[in-house]
Order: sequence, then structure tokens, then C-alpha cells
Amino acid sequence: MPYIDYFLTTEQPLTQDRLKKATQPLLTPDLDFGARQWNKKQLAALTLVLCNIVEHGHRDGGVFLYSRKREQVPDKFNPNRVGYRSLIWVIDALTQAKLITGAIASPRVKGKKAPRKLSEFHVTPQVITFAKSLGITKDNITEAKKGHVRLRALDTNQPLVFEHDEYTTHTEMLMAKYCALLNQHNILLSTEDYEDKGLTDYGLRGEPIHLYRNYRNYSDDKNLKKDMEKLWIETNNPNFSFGGRSGGFWQGAKKGDRPFILIDGNKTKKADLPCAHLNLCYKNETGRWYQEETFRELKEAGRQDHQDNGYLFYPSRFKANLCRTAQEATER
Repeated sequence: MPYIDYFLTTEQPLTQDRLKKATQPLLTPDLDFGARQWNKKQLAALTLVLCNIVEHGHRDGGVFLYSRKREQVPDKFNPNRVGYRSLIWVIDALTQAKLITGAIASPRVKGKKAPRKLSEFHVTPQVITFAKSLGITKDNITEAKKGHVRLRALDTNQPLVFEHDEYTTHTEMLMAKYCALLNQHNILLSTEDYEDKGLTDYGLRGEPIHLYRNYRNYSDDKNLKKDMEKLWIETNNPNFSFGGRSGGFWQGAKKGDRPFILIDGNKTKKADLPCAHLNLCYKNETGRWYQEETFRELKEAGRQDHQDNGYLFYPSRFKANLCRTAQEATER
């Protein structure tokens, strides 16, 4: 699901006068923007929310995730300096006006697991119409320059400030080249019947592709930090020592639709490779793969959850054991 992109804005900033005129033709009796004077911070927050809805509202069913924590997003990731108070106020106002719907995450109680970590709001056709009446369309939304390497908080997914080093600078360059290459081609997200309805173009003829390489601040977790201290990590920021992940756009397609993704009009095929991090480390050290079977082959043999001397076969299960098994791999 998309998160709020703080780099978006529009060529024409919203004003109180434009707000009053835009609300007149809409059937939204609970929305009375003209009855009070909005300040510049609230107008900036409204601009940000509507730009996100217009630009990214077609993804993942139009569901946005956001945090209601009283924490300011750093200026590095928030060039328009939209404050959390104004942002939450605007989301609540749009929800009260029934222009968007949503759910607020329950407050955390010590010793109990919260049902959801982040709050969410859902896009409706009415809010798209409202944005257009204010002149916010894809044609006039602008985006501040942003990088490809992100360090995100474990609990909220919010971006964190970090200092670049040789590794992150190199990764930034690789991701920029990769995205430039992808944007030279057209990737069409489609379904089995290739109907026009619901098709999404990315790249050359469609929405520009901007992928991130995402890392987590594992060092903020007390248990993981103890394990990380046992490893031979000499980088300035140990959180960049675990590879990172990319995703989004066509990569979030439903499993049943993936075989029908088209690249430059050509059908795609599936390749299932055993490429867990520890397997790659083993290959680098020994010159051979520790595991060569695919997950399907492991499952057929009843070994999908099998562990052998600390090496974990099933990739999605080794997160919690990452530090322990990585240390054992280097010792071997």
C-alpha cells in the first residue's frame, strides 16, 4: 500500500478563495471549508494529501497508510515542511466530510500487541472530483528531487535521516541507472483477458518508474542490536549491511496477474531461483550453492521449513534468525 509522498506539490498553491469556490458544486454537506479561515500550514497539508490521492490513488485499491504519531517528518524527506498536526487535521476533515474513509490505529498498550501499526485512509471518487475542482490534476503535480536509498523505521515505515557513505552512494548510483533503464521500456500491468479496464502503464509510455532500495533500522531493536554487535560489521551504519529490498509498481501485482505482465508488448515468464542471502554468502565463500532446490522442490520433499546446522532454507523465515545464522556462516 502507498504511503504519503511528501515530495509532491502542485504548480499553483491553494488559497482560501480557491477553496470556497471549489466546494460550491460538490454534494458534500459536511464539508464547510469556507466557514473558517484556513492557515497556510493547513492549506499546504491539504495540497499534499490531494496531490498524493491524484498521483497514487489508483494503487492498491486506493488505500494509504500513515502514522498519527506526534513526530515531524525530517525536512530532508519533507521539502514542503508539512507538519503532522496539519496533516492529521486535514485527513480528519476530509473523513468527516465523507470525501475519504479510513481507520485509525488503536493506541498501543504496554504488554499488548496493537491490532494495526498504522492508520489508513481510502480514496473515493468524490475526493478525486474535489481535487480536480481545485485544479489539482496529474498534469500540474510536481515532484521534488528525491533519492533511491531509504532507511525506514521498523515500527512506522517512516524514512529516517542517515549519512551517506561509499556503499549508499554506490547503491544510489546503481538504482538511478536501473530506473533509467526501466523507463526506456514499457511495462504493462494487465490481467488474463487483457481488458482495457484496469490496465496500468509504467515506464516509457506511462507512469515514470522510481524504485527505492529500502533498509530497516534494525539497530534500534534491543534484541537484534545485541546480535548485531557480535557480527564483524565495520560500516558506519550497520543497518545497511543486510542488502535492502526494492518493491512497488508492477512488483506488487497479484499472483494471478503476474503471468500476464507485458514488457514492450512481449509476454513474460517465471523464474524461481534459490537466492536467499545466506545461500549467496555461501556461494561467494565456497564457489558453490549450499541449496540448489527451488521452494517448490523443497515443499514436495517436505523440507520447506528445514534447518540444517543453522542454515535456514525458507527465505521468509530467516529474518528473525538473520544475525545468528550470518555469524555461523562466517565462522564456517
